Amino acid sequence: MCADYIPPIHSSSRRGWEDLRTLERDYFLLAAFGGPSEWQPVMENLGLDRVEAARIANAMSPLAVKSQEVAHSI
Repeated sequence: MCADYIPPIHSSSRRGWEDLRTLERDYFLLAAFGGPSEWQPVMENLGLDRVEAARIANAMSPLAVKSQEVAHSI
């Protein structure tokens, strides 16, 4: 089952995912693979909404774990 995606309401002082340029999105997604110590500073630098950033990073984390397992098996 797939739930309908409801975009989070972000505060006016923070930027939403849609507000980021492609390069900024790519930068954040790459940082998300490094875990919280990597993506949280990037989130702050980009002014990205905290809740939205956490949702995206948490969605990426199973992929990051999987890619690390593959890298270790090689």
